[in-house]
Amino acid sequence: MKTSVILTVTFYLVMAILCLIGLMMRHSAKEVFTKKMLMYAVGAIAIAAALGAAFARSESLVTVFYWIEGIALVLGIAHVLVTRKLFPFQASGGFWSELLLMVAVLFLIAAAFTGLFQGLQRSDRFLPALASGLLPFLLPILFLFAYNAWLAIPPRIYRKWFYPIDRAVPLIELNDTVRLNFRVAKAPDVSELATYTVKAPIDRTLHDLFHYMIYSHNAEENPEQPILYYEQNHEGSLLGWVFYKESLGGLSKQFLDPTLTLIRNGVKANDVIIARSFVSTE
Repeated sequence: MKTSVILTVTFYLVMAILCLIGLMMRHSAKEVFTKKMLMYAVGAIAIAAALGAAFARSESLVTVFYWIEGIALVLGIAHVLVTRKLFPFQASGGFWSELLLMVAVLFLIAAAFTGLFQGLQRSDRFLPALASGLLPFLLPILFLFAYNAWLAIPPRIYRKWFYPIDRAVPLIELNDTVRLNFRVAKAPDVSELATYTVKAPIDRTLHDLFHYMIYSHNAEENPEQPILYYEQNHEGSLLGWVFYKESLGGLSKQFLDPTLTLIRNGVKANDVIIARSFVSTE
């Protein structure tokens, strides 16, 4: 076996030992270095050595690389399921304990695979990069903790706007205006949005503009088809409104604060502002 191969395998083993030491610092040697851990490490090395020996005779290294990626992903899933049952200390250690153990096992697998593959292959090529195909081994734990972190994010509470029935309709002077398109849901349960093109002063709040817009539409422009701002069956229970702009084909939404001016909300000429109403308990 070439010196370069021996050095690479040694490096992998040293990194595995360092990860185990880090794990020991988070817990204790008694918890980490158990018979179960030894048997698990021997089993992982045996599987990796068997894979290295099996792939050593393959003519296509590209095919070997793809096979390694797929098998590594399956082994990573199995690792998460098995180690959570075998090693109770991981439950108290959280993400870093599980990651340290997984990286330690990954380096052991890389060492065994590289040693057998390089020792038994027909050519003299030294391919340490082939071990990078084992990186999908880490994906299950990363995905699992990313998903748990996503679930832990509290739902964002958007500022709702309510039609101010006890306030006079604001006077809107058309100075320093921009052309905007409003798409408005006339009722909470409708999917079709009515479109209105308006000129609005950039220094007025969305609160004032939409107040004026609803009043103007309901009282003057189209009283037969009003924009509802209260629950139909319970007049007096106001609907809560949210305003937002869409981008990336609707995949991204930028919610707007009705208490801020258009310019502070980042509204520009020809923007499309969507206004939807919801039955609210607030």
